[in-house]
Amino acid sequence: MCELTLRRRDLRLILPLSLTHLILLICGQCLIGLVGCGSNDDLANPFDPDNPRTLGSPGGLKLTPGDQQVVVKWDNPGYESTAGYRIYRKFTGDPSPKFVKVSEVDGQTHQYVDKDGILNDQIDAAGKPYFYVYRVSYVDADGIETPNPADFDKSNGESITDTDAEEILRLWPSQKTTPSDPPPKPEVIVDTSRNLIVTLIWKDYPVPKDFKEFRVSSTVPGGSKFEQVGIPYLLSSPFFFSDVVFNEDGEAKRYRVIAYDKYGVPSVTEIEAAAGHIPPLRPRNFVSRYRSRLNGKYDVALMWEANTEKDLKGYQIYSTKQDEKPFSQGGELAPRRFLQRMETSIILENEGWLLNAKKQLIPKLYYIAAIDKTPRPDTGLQDESILADAPPPPGFEDLVAQ
Repeated sequence: MCELTLRRRDLRLILPLSLTHLILLICGQCLIGLVGCGSNDDLANPFDPDNPRTLGSPGGLKLTPGDQQVVVKWDNPGYESTAGYRIYRKFTGDPSPKFVKVSEVDGQTHQYVDKDGILNDQIDAAGKPYFYVYRVSYVDADGIETPNPADFDKSNGESITDTDAEEILRLWPSQKTTPSDPPPKPEVIVDTSRNLIVTLIWKDYPVPKDFKEFRVSSTVPGGSKFEQVGIPYLLSSPFFFSDVVFNEDGEAKRYRVIAYDKYGVPSVTEIEAAAGHIPPLRPRNFVSRYRSRLNGKYDVALMWEANTEKDLKGYQIYSTKQDEKPFSQGGELAPRRFLQRMETSIILENEGWLLNAKKQLIPKLYYIAAIDKTPRPDTGLQDESILADAPPPPGFEDLVAQ
């Protein structure tokens, strides 16, 4: 049997040592224990009274402080032989702190919310916090409780000495926390003015004295499992978070912006937001190259830089047409070709000439729009960028304007 605890005689040996040597000695013993006990069945079963890590108490003990309450959670393996769990509490601010049973729950439960006489922000004369300390035992089908509190009450209530194993000190695992008045809830403003970006802003937050940090988490609409996004936000951080993980307009997420005080007590603001219906950017560097043909017509090559939006569907090419009014005065454009998102050029062949207001031959003018995958919610029509226009061939600048 390998033990991950310190013997009393070990304690006597290390007392004269420096803090550095003490840490090294403890780490060394832990390392030896881990190497020697990696396959020990005692470590696999937290309910085994001989398990040196748990003494038979449930593993995974975790406390979440709140407003005059503490949520106590533990791992529940779901053994049929487990009839129930008993929760014990001690307050370090009592004149004689001692563990007392505060509740007993059935064997299928894995948490308990303690609201019985809990006080917030309890501190001593020096301003240091008092703690509520918790530990949990399990009761089997025969009514036997493990660990047995009576064994600990015979000593100092914190540990027992195993005389059969060379006077090993064994501790009943516990956790401590300090409930507190929750910080103010963040008032969150949502900005969806940028394409495929949702920004949460809480810039006017009234920071309390015991503030620690903000955290942001998200899930899909209707989801229950929130995952943290980004890093914790401290007072030195900007009070906003921009989420760029969207694939299309209208995609929604549910967010929690959580303010924590230094004791870990949260205040939660929950909000749902969707990426705005923002059209793509206008294609850049749209140029044209004209080439005359012997049949009196011309070819034109159109080129542009690729857009980078994740929700880009493609590009629509337009040209001017013979109209009573030029496009600059409200005339219509003729749709010519739709191109996929990866294309950045096209050649239009055998293009015919147009007549301007003075009956002069002029080439067509060409325009391009980037197209979004998501139609506009108000009209159902495709969502287009602002048009980009290609310059006319040299020598025709004045003619096409007439």
